[in-house]
Formats: sequence, structure tokens, C-alpha cells
Amino acid sequence: MWKKINDALDWSGEKITAIVGTMWCAIAFALLAFVSLPAALATRDVVAIIGWIAQTFLQLVLLSVIMVGQDLGSRATNKQIAETHKATMAEFAMAKEDRKRNADELAALRAITEALHLQVVGKSFEGHSHQAVATATAPATTTGGPAAAGATS
Repeated sequence: MWKKINDALDWSGEKITAIVGTMWCAIAFALLAFVSLPAALATRDVVAIIGWIAQTFLQLVLLSVIMVGQDLGSRATNKQIAETHKATMAEFAMAKEDRKRNADELAALRAITEALHLQVVGKSFEGHSHQAVATATAPATTTGGPAAAGATS
């Protein structure tokens, strides 16, 4: 029972907000406020005139104007979120493609290394760790690597 009451209140609140949060409603409220302006001016009382401005005009009109501004800001934020999501998903798709390409390149490099190892050593290095294979097949350099360890300068 409470859920139905809450749903009805939510529905009516959304409808009222949708109506009050328009510039058309702001115009209607301004016209309504102007109905009582002559009476406030006729008093020639500064307090009554300021009261009309603050309590009647500003409260009625600014309510709708502020709601319109909030709605516009919300729409801009939602648009920015959607654009960011789209860009993020595009980056993610590119990263997946890069990862697949890198995996394919690594497989090709492993196949080349296996073929070279088979030609040089005469047997496959299956069962060896990739680190041992990388060390055994690293090119000799003067700045490091297996061959440079015993080299003299």
C-alpha cells in the first residue's frame, strides 16, 4: 500500500516539476504577480512594495527560472557524460585491438625464436622457461648480455 502511495506521489511530483520548471510557467507566475502590484504601489509604503517584490514577484518567478537553469545544466552534464563514455569505449576498443595485435606479434616472435633455436642448437627449447630462452638467445653486446660478461675492454 505504501509503495503505491509513494509511486503516486513521485509521479505527481515529476509532473508538477515538469510544468513549474518551464519559462512558460515563469511568465504565467510573473503575470499573476503583476495582478497584485497596483495594490502594493497604492499603499505608497516602501515596506509593502519591497514585500511585494521579495515575497510575490521574486518567489513566484525565480522558482521557475532557477528550475529551468538547473535543467539546462543537467542536460549539459548528461551530454558531457555521454561524450566521455563514447570516447572511453572507443579507447577501450583500441586497447583491445592493440592487445590482440601484441599477442599475435609475441606468438610470431616465439615461433621465430623457436625456429632459430632449432637451427642453432639442433633441438627445441620447449619445456624451458621463456626467461631462459630469452637469455640464451640474446644477442651478444659489449654493454651487457651473456657474451659481454667475459669480454675485456
